[in-house]
Amino acid sequence: LPDAPTLSPIPVQQAKVDLVFTLNVKGQDGDLPNDVLRYTLDAASIARGTTITTVSGSGSIRWTPRRGSEGQTFPVTVT
Repeated sequence: LPDAPTLSPIPVQQAKVDLVFTLNVKGQDGDLPNDVLRYTLDAASIARGTTITTVSGSGSIRWTPRRGSEGQTFPVTVT
């Protein structure tokens, strides 16, 4: 059976209003090099305008928080 990929826990991050926040994540898969990892986000993150792009096996998360979001917490789930 193939091994499921894993993603290391990501510590709490802080973003600044009106500035692009970028975070790179890297999954591990014991089946590599045969499997290609692709990353997706939860629906709530996508609705806020968060994106994730797969580049060379890593995921690049991008989001720009807008005014009015100060002090709020926005969990992001990467799968």
